[in-house]
Amino acid sequence: MNAFSSRDAILTVEDLTKDFGKFRAVDGVDFTVLRSDVMAMIGPNGAGKTTCFNLITGQLKPSAGRVVLRDRDITGRPPHQICHLGIGRTFQTPALFGSMTVVENVQMAMISAEGRLKAMSPRAAKLYREDALALLDEVRVTDKADLPCARLAYGDLRRAELAVALAHGPKLLLMDEPADGIPAPERAAFMEICLELALRGGAAVLFSERDLDMVFHFAGRVVVLDHGQVVAEGSPLEVRDDERVRAAYLGADFSHLQVTDHAARI
Repeated sequence: MNAFSSRDAILTVEDLTKDFGKFRAVDGVDFTVLRSDVMAMIGPNGAGKTTCFNLITGQLKPSAGRVVLRDRDITGRPPHQICHLGIGRTFQTPALFGSMTVVENVQMAMISAEGRLKAMSPRAAKLYREDALALLDEVRVTDKADLPCARLAYGDLRRAELAVALAHGPKLLLMDEPADGIPAPERAAFMEICLELALRGGAAVLFSERDLDMVFHFAGRVVVLDHGQVVAEGSPLEVRDDERVRAAYLGADFSHLQVTDHAARI
């Protein structure tokens, strides 16, 4: 069970389990994301991070356990309902409508968030366009606004997908390897944009990331999975020095990783 008060929690995951036949991909996972948290989920390849994200956001139904958003049990609900209840999501591979322009994708998200899908018609092209353009400016992709998403470079797709996720006004933003595909010199700046926009909008953040330098620089708290189980949880400093985490990463030495106290900034 989680030790935090429900008043502090935006997301509570309890005994979350997922079986694929005889293979248990997620095994009794417990953790809590706090309001205004920036929390990272890490672990070696195959640890169950993406499966855990998919269980939270409804892409998969759990075999056991539950997921609570604020005070509402959302376990097993379909993704569109979970999105409307306040969880935004970006994926390892950006999920956008390739034939629609960048700004149309963001407009569609805004129309959906306001429950105005019945307004979809030729006049929908004008709905929220200025708001969508303003959001695209925040993520530094305004110059691609009227291009079909299928024509975007991968890094620009990442930026556009972030705008779509934020357009729903989430209370919790899940990002699955958000900086993947962003050129190395731009990754930290992109992550700064992600966190700034999410926190400014009142959303907590849960992200997974293979680049541990990024994790230990940006996360206020870290949860570590290995073979589908939580093996450690705590501050970046506590996790960096935990022997169980080193064992999960085959004895890797994390002493060179610099920890930044972003929790204090939040």
